[in-house]
Amino acid sequence: MPEASLETDPTTPLETHEIAKNQIPVSKEPPERPKEEKEPFKIERQEFANKATSLLEEKKFYFDRDEFDRQIADEGRRYLTLRGMMMPEEKDRLPYDRFFKAPLPQKDSERENKVKETFRRQVLAHDFLDGHTDFPVSEVIEFNTDATNGPMYAIMAAYQEGSGVGFLNKPEDAEKLNERHAQLVVRAIRELAHQEKEIKPELAEVLEKRPAYQNYEGFLRNIADILDKQVNGAGEFYSEDKKPLHQILENRTGILDFREKSLQLVQRLQPTIEKAQQGIHLVHGDLAPNNLFLGDGVEALELMALDFEYLGISGNEVLAAVYDLGNLRARSWNNEAFRNALDREMIESYKADGQEEVGKTIVALGTLRSHMNLAGFFENYKPEKSSQPIQKERRELTEKDIAKAWKVAGEI
Repeated sequence: MPEASLETDPTTPLETHEIAKNQIPVSKEPPERPKEEKEPFKIERQEFANKATSLLEEKKFYFDRDEFDRQIADEGRRYLTLRGMMMPEEKDRLPYDRFFKAPLPQKDSERENKVKETFRRQVLAHDFLDGHTDFPVSEVIEFNTDATNGPMYAIMAAYQEGSGVGFLNKPEDAEKLNERHAQLVVRAIRELAHQEKEIKPELAEVLEKRPAYQNYEGFLRNIADILDKQVNGAGEFYSEDKKPLHQILENRTGILDFREKSLQLVQRLQPTIEKAQQGIHLVHGDLAPNNLFLGDGVEALELMALDFEYLGISGNEVLAAVYDLGNLRARSWNNEAFRNALDREMIESYKADGQEEVGKTIVALGTLRSHMNLAGFFENYKPEKSSQPIQKERRELTEKDIAKAWKVAGEI
């Protein structure tokens, strides 16, 4: 029989099961805990949440509160993004499907300023493309990018796919891109060219200005930097001692003197590049399958672009197109038919203007730069990542296509 958990005075009759008063333990009041002070960052996030809630109520924007709270609590998140319904002013109209986006407070002030700057660029660029070009984007309903005028936010029409594919979120979704989409992409890239009559200083000020698409000298320097990037190598070429990327690619492609031949290819196309050094052109900057939206062509556009975080400005039509075409081409690694269609459509588009050599130059240099650039990342993955079957396949297919740059350029 287990011992009693409470000792009793021997003079107390046990059969009564009573305990002498002086033996009854008295529970002491726990010491009062100091009120837990919230971290300043959490207070800042809560204040933002209150302001955002008031703004959304004012706009009659109905949203998922649980999702709202989850995003507010995510300390690493940059933006509050909500899809919801917005009530129209007219009583006989159905609610509108809308998308809301706003920059969230960040722990680090430098990061917060960067997030706000990026948000401003995204929204001003999106609004410009919507109002001044035929570049395929969703409609911007209203926005504020000036923090002195209240909370920064944007409300846009939500993407409607109809019976289409919708967002391409997974790597395998890129396989859904086809020849028709290639036509629309090339048309969109060319729509970004020659915006000198419409571009406003406020927008030009916040756009990216990367050397790779500013002029011939900047592009040549960027190619040299990619070639000389120090990497460990992947698979059988892995070593703790880093080596320049061009050495790895020389072995991968079988192209001897890879560095010299890459630079010579750019130098050979210098006249075509420099002839295009006029006007003002826009660069999406992150054109990839996961930044495309496919509609059904009935209830929605067949193809729309999204995410203008890296939208840039260039003085060279060829290099602007090289950057965007190459990006999308290299990142569509699992869809060879689409890559070939992109090449064909870009060349045919310029051929129709009597500038076939320009189209071929864009394809050749877009292939060379972007495929090498991605290879520079793949060849620096840790062995446990680079050995994964999908990563190995991605790297091999990306690097295999580099040689096509010389094939296309040889046809000029």
